[in-house]
Amino acid sequence: MAESAVLRQRISTHTAEATNRRHQYYEESSIEKRKHGGRNYPFILKATLALFAFIILLLIFEASWYSDGHGDIINLDSIEILSTVPLGFTIDLPDTNNLGALEIYLDSKGIYSIDSPASSSSINERKINAGTCDIGDHGENTLKHAFSIANGGLVDMKRILLKPGNHVVEIQRREKHRLIPYAQMALKVNSPPDLILSSSTTAKSSPYEDAYKLALEEIGSNIACNHFVAGTGWSQLWTRDTSFAAELGAALIHPHVVRTSLMASVQVLKNGKMIWLQDKCGHFGGWPNLSDAIVGVRGAWSLYLVTGDKEFLKWAYDVTKNSLEAAEADVLDKDSGLFLGCSSFLESNSGYPEKYMNDGELVGKTKALSTNMLYYSGYNLASKMGRELGELDEPIQD
Repeated sequence: MAESAVLRQRISTHTAEATNRRHQYYEESSIEKRKHGGRNYPFILKATLALFAFIILLLIFEASWYSDGHGDIINLDSIEILSTVPLGFTIDLPDTNNLGALEIYLDSKGIYSIDSPASSSSINERKINAGTCDIGDHGENTLKHAFSIANGGLVDMKRILLKPGNHVVEIQRREKHRLIPYAQMALKVNSPPDLILSSSTTAKSSPYEDAYKLALEEIGSNIACNHFVAGTGWSQLWTRDTSFAAELGAALIHPHVVRTSLMASVQVLKNGKMIWLQDKCGHFGGWPNLSDAIVGVRGAWSLYLVTGDKEFLKWAYDVTKNSLEAAEADVLDKDSGLFLGCSSFLESNSGYPEKYMNDGELVGKTKALSTNMLYYSGYNLASKMGRELGELDEPIQD
């Protein structure tokens, strides 16, 4: 009996010790588990706080980096165009060699990617040319027109037509592997003016409406980089074409383009005076064989009637006075009181007898009715300009 009791006591002791060791094992295992990714909530909280602090520091660094001038966004002058005119704009770059690659976005959609200002054909003399301004070799052409598209490139022009409304052009520069906002420009696109017909005519069913829409499209398609050009095959800015276009309605619809085009249609004489630029043609040459540059005054006056811009009127008045003075010195036949020179708007030799067809000097000795009518108009309008400006008009007799 005694032996049996002792045996039971030993078994009970071993059982208790085993139970204690098992509890101790589970407790140590639980602690170890928490150390190695178990549900250790204090550790997760600390990690989250550390990550949050890192993000805050990163944002502070970004703000400091931008405030040092790396991220200042340049707000460019806004542009306002009609929905019938292809987009075209030029942006001047700062005087720096560290711009790197540039990305241009229109309403958050990439439209241009420029590898570097030094090697890109889209950048000329630190300028970004986009849309219809991104045309090869635009500028003065071989005939000395003020603005030209190389190779008659109207057909190949980069056309971006926008819907009416507000748009945004953004420029970002690439630095390493990130894009940094550099500049932005607001762009407002307006619908063309409505055609107002009589109450008895429904615009939607009228052939006038169709003709009006066609005219808007034709005019818009001949605007390149805010300049009028004379059309496919004649893709230069002509003083004559611009002036007649302004007078025939373009000044009402595109006053900004008319102003830009007219102010480019000038030349400076050796004496420093600015005059209307004489158009040139391949058959007969330019001044003095062609002498109808005074036509610029008709476009200028038409624009003034729309805008009432006295500053522009003063500029055009001075150019016109100088042009009349130059014409009186170079192409006025004092015996007849008429001006010499080719017929205006008929500079093609196909309109002349064979004797004159290939002789620009001989054509320059003729006295064309159309050209002399333009000079009469030039004196008349210059006089009106002077009166509008409060200038004494004794030098100009209408």
